[in-house]
Amino acid sequence: MPNEREGSFVVVEGSDSSGKEVQSSLLHRALEKQGCSVRFLDFPRYDHFFGSLVGRYLKGEFGEVFDVHPALASLPFSLDRFEMKDTIAEWLESGDIIISNRFIGSNLAHMSAKLPANEREGFVEWLEELEHERLGIPREDLAVFLHVPARVGQKLTYAKDEKVYMRGLGRGDIHERSLQYLELVVQQFLWLAKNRKQWVEITCMVDETDLRPVEDIHKDIMRIIKERAIIT
Repeated sequence: MPNEREGSFVVVEGSDSSGKEVQSSLLHRALEKQGCSVRFLDFPRYDHFFGSLVGRYLKGEFGEVFDVHPALASLPFSLDRFEMKDTIAEWLESGDIIISNRFIGSNLAHMSAKLPANEREGFVEWLEELEHERLGIPREDLAVFLHVPARVGQKLTYAKDEKVYMRGLGRGDIHERSLQYLELVVQQFLWLAKNRKQWVEITCMVDETDLRPVEDIHKDIMRIIKERAIIT
């Protein structure tokens, strides 16, 4: 049965090609089948004003991954969420469960990874203040991190069709092309999973090369949803 308290906000985060879209969609459908009122979000929204700027950044219009300082590179991602903040707040006030494929966590991990190790935690705190305190974007109640090693994720990414913002440019945006960068991003996701109480890590690998079955990962997410009292 759905939880009758005020709504809940669940985010599915993950390293590249970890199955975020698949798992967030499975969760959405599973909760609807249980009678929950569920809303679905997917960021970045490349067909909106700030989301289109994200696409331009990712395809390299403003430089390569380490060329643009994260304090600037993070802003289009944040402002894309800012445009949805009132809608998110209304849904939560109505008691809905929101499922989002990526949210602030992706920004925290990807942008802090650009910096020297001794500057990353401070930047994470700055970006959290920007999004939640200055821009007023609601906080998630639960962030599930799907962990796939960077080298595995990069290989899977290059096997997919090119992204909508990369049409005609081939596979691999400025984030996806650098294995060094992707490994730093995974480190930052793991740091968030360890240091933020609303975060939970799910290991998506059976061994060094093989992914766990999609349904097994979904069962883990549903278990966590119940443990966190998102549903009862």
